[in-house]
Amino acid sequence: MFGVVPKSMRQHAAALTPLTHGAAEEQVEAFLASALGPRGGGGLQAVVEADEAAGQIFGAAFALEMLCGIATVNQPNCAKLGALGRDILLVLDAAGRKGTKINSAMLGALASCLDDCCALVDGFSQPGWLLRVACNEQMREEFATLHEAAEEILKSDGLAALPGGRPMPRADYQNLTKAVRRLLKQLGRGSVTAGVVAVRDPESVAAKELAGLLEVTPAQVAAEAVRVPESGLDIDTLYRSLLAGGPGFAGAMAGAGAEAGAARASNYADMFEWYDADKSGAIELPELHRVLADLGMLEGKTPREAAACAENHMRAADAAGAGKLGRDAFARWCGTLVMNKARQHLRFKMGLQAEEDLRNVFVAFSSFGCREEVREMDGKAFIKLARDTELLGGALTPTEVDLIFARVKSKGARRVGFEQFLTALSAVAEKKGVSFEAVVSQVLSAGGPIAHATKADNVRLHDDRSTYTGVYARGGPTAVDDVFSLASFLDRDRAAPGAAAPGSASKDRATPGRAAGAVRVQTPGSSRRASMAGGAATPLPGGGAASRRESAVGEEPANALREVFTSFAKFGIRDDARATPPAAAASGTLGSTPRPPAPARRFDTNAATPGSVGKGPATPGAVTMDGFRFAKLCREAGLVDGRKLTPTGVDLIFTKAKARGAKKIGFEEFSHALHMLAEAMGTEAASIAAAIEGCGGPAVGSATTPDAVRFYDDARRTPARQNC
Repeated sequence: MFGVVPKSMRQHAAALTPLTHGAAEEQVEAFLASALGPRGGGGLQAVVEADEAAGQIFGAAFALEMLCGIATVNQPNCAKLGALGRDILLVLDAAGRKGTKINSAMLGALASCLDDCCALVDGFSQPGWLLRVACNEQMREEFATLHEAAEEILKSDGLAALPGGRPMPRADYQNLTKAVRRLLKQLGRGSVTAGVVAVRDPESVAAKELAGLLEVTPAQVAAEAVRVPESGLDIDTLYRSLLAGGPGFAGAMAGAGAEAGAARASNYADMFEWYDADKSGAIELPELHRVLADLGMLEGKTPREAAACAENHMRAADAAGAGKLGRDAFARWCGTLVMNKARQHLRFKMGLQAEEDLRNVFVAFSSFGCREEVREMDGKAFIKLARDTELLGGALTPTEVDLIFARVKSKGARRVGFEQFLTALSAVAEKKGVSFEAVVSQVLSAGGPIAHATKADNVRLHDDRSTYTGVYARGGPTAVDDVFSLASFLDRDRAAPGAAAPGSASKDRATPGRAAGAVRVQTPGSSRRASMAGGAATPLPGGGAASRRESAVGEEPANALREVFTSFAKFGIRDDARATPPAAAASGTLGSTPRPPAPARRFDTNAATPGSVGKGPATPGAVTMDGFRFAKLCREAGLVDGRKLTPTGVDLIFTKAKARGAKKIGFEEFSHALHMLAEAMGTEAASIAAAIEGCGGPAVGSATTPDAVRFYDDARRTPARQNC
């Protein structure tokens, strides 16, 4: 393997063989000849005899060479790292021949570095190498980091050059992972995971293409692909589970013993206690779902997809199949999650409560100036946060804040999530030269955004509410007021001579569900019917004369409940009957020939009432009530309390009471609805009827009573207008 070995080398090999942990003397001789040349070995043996750490370096360099020879894949990078081990021995051999004194601490650090090199190369000859080359996107950096670390250690003791003044080789390693992932994405139509599944057949074209790239056989590729468990997770998550010693991989590459597991569990102990809401000592599926949601791993997923994602993570992490995770299993699973360094620092140094508080501040700044909650922050909100929290100043200028935001956001995006926001805060801390905890504490102390606005001067007609008139004097219009017809708003009967003066309408007694200042109103046109009948208003029981409810001319007196039902059913609907002028009714000089009824006014046929929108005027005949007025009756009678009976419950009772296909109910259906109301409220139907009778009739609390207009309300009109 290493060529012919001169006989003079065997003495050095015999002295160094015990340091190789069971290697044959012939192998050591061949290795020395390859690394040091035919005349080398003496200086290295002197250094090993002078310091025990030098013997560890030789043993690690020999082991690295053997591991490079059996690596299944990534041979070019492994061979270059093995050559670094031989160069180190060459430097030590030259120093020993010169009698140079070597620092013992430097030799110990160099031995540790070579041990790390052996661990890195060993992974490419063990089961699981396909996942390493496909998922470890930092592989080239790992090789280069170890190479440069070894060079720095040698430079610290003045041993930076090879014999003859030649420099150490550069840390120039190939990026095999990038090429493998590109090919797997092509084979899997955009998915690396699907690409791994595609190479499970050794006879497939996909397996042969990947084998050609890795310089192995298709059978080796297919065998490695079959080892990947079908857990429903993507291949990158499985790789992180492999590194953490998770289930399904038999700990082939974890190398985590009991002490490592205990240390890992202690790191995630606070997180475990935070998410173990029921204190059962285990993380169950709903709690695991919350962990994933807090980490932003369920954003953009439907509820079904989010539930499936949580189940997949539970199945991958739960080795025992118990449906829950203990402390060790939860710690292993957390080790597989993708959390940037800023988030890890925040969780482990400041705790989960600090993370929750910082998230609330993040949402507050993101939602500033919006009508709804926003969970992504744009550049304007980020610079406002820097300004309001007093982070600006010194090396951190507004321009630097914009540049930091541009670096952390995704390409083509305009907003950042909470994970990227933490990365931005870490960059802010680095720019200001302070700790990450100091920046987070400063943001938390602000509590939220500060509104910087110009305060308007006092405007008398706007700020002085005593100057308000009309509907604004009664509180102003709202989006939830009852809807009335145009006819009821234009009815001026109450402003006729002899009627109550504007604003002097009797106030109804306060009842549950009705404002104390509500004005009792009558059904439109009722005063004219009363004038024609020559009678006065018939008061409701318990309502007083203020209710002003009258029975139509020629009708039999109805009981109180039916009258209240009728008044609510006709509320806001104008009667088409035309009354005679008041003066004519008083004098009794009606003409002998009845005049034909006056044509309906235009607004009568377009009354904007809830029961008539899109259906024309209300159907004459039997008195019926729609759902809108039924809800108004229940509300003003004080039946809707928000606990036993809610507005939704009222609508459901109305739906049950009405006939199938109907939109209104008569008095019989109304009586049946009273029993359902009593059952819903846990009382007697008589109590419900008494409450309805007690309300007296419908009321409107925000209507403006018109003033009297002489040329309209006075009976002295022109002949052409007297009969209108």
